[in-house]
Amino acid sequence: MTLIHPSRAFRDQTLRQIVRVHGVSPGFDTSEGERTRRLVNEWIRAHCDTVADLDHALHDPAAPTVLRPAYDSGDHIHPNDAGAEAMADLLAGVIIASA
Repeated sequence: MTLIHPSRAFRDQTLRQIVRVHGVSPGFDTSEGERTRRLVNEWIRAHCDTVADLDHALHDPAAPTVLRPAYDSGDHIHPNDAGAEAMADLLAGVIIASA
């Protein structure tokens, strides 16, 4: 029975050696979603093998809950073309580095 149904820890450890887990942190949300956004980002950063940390790349260092002005489309939630380019560059770098 033990050989057929390995413990979860053994299974997780074995799968971790075979499968790489990639995560993309979500970006910005409404003020109501801020707590959830932070929790999801913390979980991704702690549990994924590689992370394309869009939150870190796009937020304003002086005000971490808002987009950098250079990446803001005007609604303070969605990135503009420069922000999309920054996300694409980050994703490409992560993919290349993890290959």
